[in-house]
Amino acid sequence: MRCGASSPTWCTVPSLSPDSATGDGCGGRCGELRRQRGSVTAEFAVVVPTVILLLALCLAAVQLAGRQLVLQDAAAMAARTAARGEGAAAASGLLATVAPGARLAVENRGEMLCVRVTAAGTGMFSAVTLAASSCALAGGL
Repeated sequence: MRCGASSPTWCTVPSLSPDSATGDGCGGRCGELRRQRGSVTAEFAVVVPTVILLLALCLAAVQLAGRQLVLQDAAAMAARTAARGEGAAAASGLLATVAPGARLAVENRGEMLCVRVTAAGTGMFSAVTLAASSCALAGGL
C-alpha cells in the first residue's frame, strides 16, 4: 500500500527489527550495506586532491598571465627609454627594477628602435618562456 493512500497521517513502514523475516535487523540488506561501507570516503579521497590540483593550476595560469602583462609593460618602457637616447644600459636598469630576471634585446629597424624582453614563467609553469616586444620611434620623446 502506498504511503498516504488511505490516510494522510499514517504510513506503513517495513520493520527493520531483529524479528523480521531474515532476523538480521537490516531487512536482508546488511551484506550489501557492509560492502558499500567506506566507498564515499574512497571517492572523497580521490576527488579532493584532483580539485586541489585543478585550483593550483588555475592560480598558476593567472600568475603566468600577470607575469606576461608585466613583461609587456616593461618592454614598452624599455623601448621608450632606449629610443630617447638613454641607451640600452638605462633600459636594462629599468627592466631589472620592473621585471627581475628578464633579459633584454635591442634592435634598430630603420627609424624604429625595438626591444624584446624574455623571462621564464613562474610557479608550476617555470619551464615556459615568456616574451614581449615593443617598438618606439628612435629619437622621439
